[in-house]
Amino acid sequence: MDQMMQDHRSEMSKLVEAHTRTLEDERKSAEERYALLKKDYDFLKCSFRPYKDSVLDDNNCSKTKEDQERCLKKQLLWLKEQLNKSEAERKMQRKAFQSETAELHASFKVELEDMKTQLKEKDMTISLLRAALHEIQEELNIMMCRLSELGKGL
Repeated sequence: MDQMMQDHRSEMSKLVEAHTRTLEDERKSAEERYALLKKDYDFLKCSFRPYKDSVLDDNNCSKTKEDQERCLKKQLLWLKEQLNKSEAERKMQRKAFQSETAELHASFKVELEDMKTQLKEKDMTISLLRAALHEIQEELNIMMCRLSELGKGL
């Protein structure tokens, strides 16, 4: 009985450890993806500067100052839009990452609670089996005593 209980507990702890390792691996993978996306974002953000400089050089060839200003404003507006798009995409990716992490965490908690419930149920079953075994042993002892008394009486 004790061996069965120990086997069950060790099996449950192995399952919890395996599940924890899986969640850690998924978390590491998600963090790596996040780091790569952040790196790409930073690269894109920095790459607009040379583009802006080259556009400015092109505009210097414009004939009037008003044309240059108008072109610069258009280019600046375009760059702001691109930056806003990149930031929005990054925010969406971050939210998706956080959502996925929260789902994994919730799933882990539910699974852990389920395992705890199963462990309690199995502990209760073991206790009931022990009580039944003890009762049967007492009855067996009583029967053995009666049998030995009958054997002496003959």
